[in-house]
Amino acid sequence: ANIVPPEGGKKDTTAPILVSLTPQDSLLNTRASKIVLHFNKFVEVRDLEKNMTLSPLLAQKPTVISYGKRVEIKIVDSLLKPNTTYIIALGNAIVDNREATPFGNFTYTFSTGSWFDSLQVSGQVFDAETGMPDSSATIVLYEATEKDSAILRKKPSYVGKTNASGYFKINSLPQKVFRIYALTDESHDYIYQPDKDKIGFIENEITPMQAEDSTRLTFNTFKAQIV
Repeated sequence: ANIVPPEGGKKDTTAPILVSLTPQDSLLNTRASKIVLHFNKFVEVRDLEKNMTLSPLLAQKPTVISYGKRVEIKIVDSLLKPNTTYIIALGNAIVDNREATPFGNFTYTFSTGSWFDSLQVSGQVFDAETGMPDSSATIVLYEATEKDSAILRKKPSYVGKTNASGYFKINSLPQKVFRIYALTDESHDYIYQPDKDKIGFIENEITPMQAEDSTRLTFNTFKAQIV
C-alpha cells in the first residue's frame, strides 16, 4: 500500500470577518493615530502599494501591519490638518493568510473638525489617440493657490482612480477651488513625468459640488511633445 499525506480537509474560502474596530468609524473631532482591526481568522496585508489610498494625501504614508488576527494602521497625527475629512481605503490588501481570500474594500473615515466634507467631482477619461475610455488614469487635484508647475514636483492634495469604463468620482472634498488633471502615472508617485505619462486637463479651475449639482468632467489624455 502507498503511504500518502492527509489531504487536510476542505479549503476555507470564506472571507475574513471584522470582529471589532477601534476607534469606531466616522468620528468627528478626532486625530486618529492608531486604528486597530480584529478579525475572526488570521490575516495578512498584501500589495499595499497597489491597494491603499489616502485622501487627502499626507507627506508620510500610514503604516499597515498584520499581527495574527489583528491589523494596525498607524498615522503620524502631527501631519493631520485641522477641520479636514480623511478617508483611508485598503482595497483588497487584507487577506486570509491561508487562501488569500480578501476582506475587501475596507474604508475608514474620520474628521479632525466638527463636520464631514461632503462635496465631490466626477467625470470620465478617454485616451485621445484611441478614443477609448482610459481605465488606468489617476485623477489629481491641486489647490488653486499652487502654481501650475506643482504637478511636476509636488504630490497633489487629493487623488482618485478611473474604473474599467474610465469613470471616476472623488468624494468628501472641501469647498475649495482646485486645478484638476488626469495622468497615466506610470511611476505611481502622483507626479507628472512628461517622458513617461500621458496627461489630460481642463482649462478652468473647478469647485467641488454636492452630488445632485455635480457636473461630469471629461478628460482626453495625450502624450505631450518634449522640446
